Amino acid sequence: MSESLVQSVTINKYQFSKDGATEYALNMFMKNAWPIVYIIKNDELKEAYVGESTNAIYRMQNHLANPDRLKLKDLLVISCDKFNKSAVLDIESNLIKYMGSDGRYKLQNGNAGLVDHNYYQRDFYQSLFDKIWQFLLKENYAKNPLQRIDNSDLFKYSPYKALNDDQHESISQILKILSSVEQKTIFIEGGAGTGKTILAVYLIKLLNTSIQAYHVDESDEIYSEQILHVLEYRKKVGKPKTALVVPMTSLRKTLRKVFAQVKGLSASMVIGPSEVASAKEPYDVLIVDEAHRLRQRKNITNFASFDQANERLGFDKYTGNELDWIIKQSKVQILFYDQGQSIKPSDIGESVFKSKKKQLKVATIKISNACERRTGLHFIRK
Repeated sequence: MSESLVQSVTINKYQFSKDGATEYALNMFMKNAWPIVYIIKNDELKEAYVGESTNAIYRMQNHLANPDRLKLKDLLVISCDKFNKSAVLDIESNLIKYMGSDGRYKLQNGNAGLVDHNYYQRDFYQSLFDKIWQFLLKENYAKNPLQRIDNSDLFKYSPYKALNDDQHESISQILKILSSVEQKTIFIEGGAGTGKTILAVYLIKLLNTSIQAYHVDESDEIYSEQILHVLEYRKKVGKPKTALVVPMTSLRKTLRKVFAQVKGLSASMVIGPSEVASAKEPYDVLIVDEAHRLRQRKNITNFASFDQANERLGFDKYTGNELDWIIKQSKVQILFYDQGQSIKPSDIGESVFKSKKKQLKVATIKISNACERRTGLHFIRK
């Protein structure tokens, strides 16, 4: 089965244009509405788009009406008589995940709807994906073998992670709260290993992706729900001014490198608390990773700059802290928090966070220690 599966894969290259449509419309799998996976790319621009469809000719018409997609020149159609809908969704998800971390192209894709799921004979199709990647390497459409990508920071913190259903549910709940008018502060609470940084990166990419990058399929409830909430929020604020606040210097440097490789994001969107304090205008949304690492005025190396920030923002020199700065400098705060990891004397204590929760209108989402596999959600309204 596996050998015949690999041998039956076909990868055809076409010109991606209205003129080229007459040629790819003759592709047997495309014209017969068979499930296919495709890559549209521009080697000079170093951008690409990955998709799947059971109605690929119609989907290409939509792409040709998209200004961003029109910048792309070549169409690769990956077809196989053994393909089914689950298989092409999985191959598409893997292509997005690995091409997004490979560095050969910046992807025009949004990151909603990438779901990790099991299906019949998945192992066979995953071995097939390895063969497809070997072809991409041979034709210079990819730069790095899969194992090297697996071990890279860009892959580890990629916004193109395939989330499970419960992780998508947590994102949908955050977006639902964000699109409402009642909530201003959202706490996402979970212990070590619950994937908080991955969810934070995923969320900021989602908020900064053009809506035109998505194709909403009404049969995909998770996907449609997320985009609906993003649309609702965009109606209120337009394209939001967002940033990811990372208190730890080493992680901040790593994430800046990751953001520099992702279309729609930039290294300047990963900032430290001091950059929040010096911002001339408030942010629409600040997403704070490891909020338990935010500092108070205790056991720090530079009291002068800390005091200046407090003074500039109107806080008491001795009691103002980095959490105060974030609340003052943003309309909405999304705080990824784990009280168990607050261990340094300079870390803001649990009592301060509890006090802020009492003062503010807060929504709390708790994620379980098995977030990489399952995510338990509990909502507390203050």
